[in-house]
Amino acid sequence: MSARDHSASPTLHGQLLRALAAIFTLAIIGVFVGQWLSTRAFVQAQLASHAQDAATSLALVLGQTWKDGDVVTARGVALPVFDRGYYRRIAVRDARGTPVVELHLAEDEAVDVPHWFAKLAALRTPRAQAKVSSGWRMLGHVEVESHPRFAYVQLWRGSLQTAGWLIALWGLAWWGANRWLRGLLAPLAEVAAASVDASQRRFRLVEAQPRAQELQRFVAGFNQLVMATQRNVAEEEARAEQFRREALSDALTGMGNRRALHLVLAERRHEADLWLALIECRGVEVVNRNAGFAAGDALIRELAADVQGVFMDGYHARIGAATFAVLMSAGDAVVPEGLSLGLLTRFDTRLTVDGTRLVDAAIGWTPLNAREPSTVLAAADLALQQARSQPGRHCRVDALANETAEASGGGRWAILLREALAKDRLVLMLQPVMALDAGRMDQVLHREVLTRVLDAQGHEVEAARWWPMASRFGLLRELDEQVISLLAREPVDLDAPPYAVNLSFASWSRDDIGERLEVWRLRLGDHAVLFELREDDLAHHRDAARNFARAARLAGFGVGIDRFGVSDGGLAMLRDMLPDYVKLDASLAEDIEQDAGRFLVEAIVRVARMLEVPVLAHSFGQRDAAAALARLGVQGAQGYALGPPQPVQPAS
Repeated sequence: MSARDHSASPTLHGQLLRALAAIFTLAIIGVFVGQWLSTRAFVQAQLASHAQDAATSLALVLGQTWKDGDVVTARGVALPVFDRGYYRRIAVRDARGTPVVELHLAEDEAVDVPHWFAKLAALRTPRAQAKVSSGWRMLGHVEVESHPRFAYVQLWRGSLQTAGWLIALWGLAWWGANRWLRGLLAPLAEVAAASVDASQRRFRLVEAQPRAQELQRFVAGFNQLVMATQRNVAEEEARAEQFRREALSDALTGMGNRRALHLVLAERRHEADLWLALIECRGVEVVNRNAGFAAGDALIRELAADVQGVFMDGYHARIGAATFAVLMSAGDAVVPEGLSLGLLTRFDTRLTVDGTRLVDAAIGWTPLNAREPSTVLAAADLALQQARSQPGRHCRVDALANETAEASGGGRWAILLREALAKDRLVLMLQPVMALDAGRMDQVLHREVLTRVLDAQGHEVEAARWWPMASRFGLLRELDEQVISLLAREPVDLDAPPYAVNLSFASWSRDDIGERLEVWRLRLGDHAVLFELREDDLAHHRDAARNFARAARLAGFGVGIDRFGVSDGGLAMLRDMLPDYVKLDASLAEDIEQDAGRFLVEAIVRVARMLEVPVLAHSFGQRDAAAALARLGVQGAQGYALGPPQPVQPAS
């Protein structure tokens, strides 16, 4: 049954209230009819009694005053009684049956009541007789026929009064039944609302406790089902989070591992004044050989503690046997060097036994300057090797890279991006996201919009190169606006898969995002658009992300989470936002053949499946990886092996 069918169905409260109203109505009608028939019978009897009493009274008076054939006396006795209007006919006859006096009233029996009521009541006109005698002599007889007009009026008024009281009683009973049903069924209304939330993958308990025993059991069963679902989701989230930590952390030291370092470098490379240090300690293998691996592991943990103790504000990772990486912010180039000398001094106190140095340490620093992780690591490794080759300090700061990048790179990118925005030098590419189900391998789930910037020579520059600098110079919001404007020029094809647009944090976190979404909806018209948000942005701005998701859906847009599965808090956002889909980070697809990567993907898919959120994969180049992802439950993927980006030619 569709949602529309459900909304058209009457509620239980309404059905019970209508049933009670019908019962009340039947009961009221029954009481009214019984009362009416009883009153009608009483009035009929009163008419007969009234006529007989009048006839007897007239006969008694005439027997004392009337002489046979005396019309004047007979009329004088009968006329006062007749003038009261309660009688239709009064006749006085002599002993031979000859009429002496005969008085008649008009035939309008019920001028003061509705005609239909008089016809329905149909009172019989009673006739009564009484003999007129004087002593033993029979003088004649009196005939009296009551007029029913007053009886009809009395019956009509009594019926109206009775109906009024019964209707008031019916209204009071309906009001009481309505309040009683609302109190009785209030928990069911909350269960219904919670069921609707559950259909939307939002699970909550029913707090109201019904008074009826059967409803109590029903609510208790529903709450047990919700708690079981919440517990299962929480367990799967915890398992997935555990796999994520294991996949991104070093088991010996608790630091991040090489994969985690690559992710952090990719996410934070656009931040200003970030430095990467590589710290290498040689000689641990001697400890392993002479004292055993347990002693070597203990030594590595001591080295890691020293690194974390000196660089407390940085991000730490272990990327080799005794090689550590530190990522930290430092505006002054001498700060990393000064801290490094402090770390080497601490190493000197730890790493000597009986005056003999066990481990020789060296440190190399380089700034990020929005460079690729592999480039930054190579520069840091070069600084490390140079530090080893120089006498004394064993520390090298690659300051030249920072100066060169600031002088040529940053300014050049700023000019390029601003010119691209001013001269409309953005190019949109569409890359399909293909279904991985066996029966739908050729189905396009949506098309991700990729943005290229044209340089002065007309060469395309991928977003991976210019996006960090656009973020640094605060140009992402303008870029998002221009991408949406370009997309709005596309002719509408209602049968085409929707567009997926990557939206920056600068755009979706703005205070007026609700109004902006309405403007975008008007501009895009009938285009089906999904907005993709980065998981690392969502994890740090959960309230803003929930607000954006609600506003986007109200405006008719879908919401997806991009680069999913590698940031703290991402799984919690999955339950909070309930996106239209999540797209796994490329590193998870690349490591799908390894146990840690496979277990993490499996755990994420289990959590998402319980919340009915499709899981897609992002950026991989091998078709066999698609098959491996499909076996794990991933429903769609994008990559050059499945479909390369194709240029879009906006319509004028």
